[in-house]
Amino acid sequence: LEKALCERPSMLLYHYTTAQGLIGIFNEGLWASSAYHLNDSNEFGYAIDLVRDTLQNNLRHESGPNNEAYGKILEYFETIKTSYQVFIASLSEEDDLLSQWQSYCSGLDGYTIGFKRAHFHPALSNGFSFIRCRYTPEEQMDIVHGVISLLTKTIVNREDEQRLFSMVFAGLASIKHPSFRSEKEWRLVKAIVTAFVDQSEIVNFRQGRGGIVPFLVAKLHQSRRVAFRPVSITIGPNADPQAAKSALEMFLAKKELIGFFKSNLVKIKVSETPL
Repeated sequence: LEKALCERPSMLLYHYTTAQGLIGIFNEGLWASSAYHLNDSNEFGYAIDLVRDTLQNNLRHESGPNNEAYGKILEYFETIKTSYQVFIASLSEEDDLLSQWQSYCSGLDGYTIGFKRAHFHPALSNGFSFIRCRYTPEEQMDIVHGVISLLTKTIVNREDEQRLFSMVFAGLASIKHPSFRSEKEWRLVKAIVTAFVDQSEIVNFRQGRGGIVPFLVAKLHQSRRVAFRPVSITIGPNADPQAAKSALEMFLAKKELIGFFKSNLVKIKVSETPL
């Protein structure tokens, strides 16, 4: 698990969003929404079920000093949603996937924003963890055993709970059902205690499926010359791609990222996915 949390992408990463989301990213940063309100509401539960099944199997086949800890961990997972909020911002190694346009972009107003690893330094300095999603059973079980090991240490040895719980939730957030493997997803993850939100932690709220959705803003790197400067922006499937490109160019010119008398600082592309 520690090795997984040290892994960093060597390629560009892309975030799929709507027009409103794109404007918000330039103005504020990347939104990390509650894991309990993802597009697939059972997604986080899939990882928790793997841990729960493994613990129950351990209890059936082991008899040792860790059994008491296993039982406490099972009790803990029964109340996980009321104890912690886990915030996730999703990224992909692919910038033009039909499944991603369908999942994250409502209607015909989708964009993908291209990021370099350096863009995420402020978020990582503010408690976010970077994790690559695991899709194969072998990788997932490595993470599951790491999660159980860390939670057992926390209960038995009373180690640094906050640091270990942050690692645990990042590990859980890395586990996705194998059917999503084409997304090649990476995630920014941060967990906070639900009952006590530090005053320095700015939790925001938006309307979403199922009611109120909490979210955090993951700050992005800004240079001295300009504010946030992505590597690229891909315009998603659109009824009038030329009009969409013209509007995007005007938006980027307002941000001083393109113009007649300067080299364009952001690469603009148009999706090749058929409407």
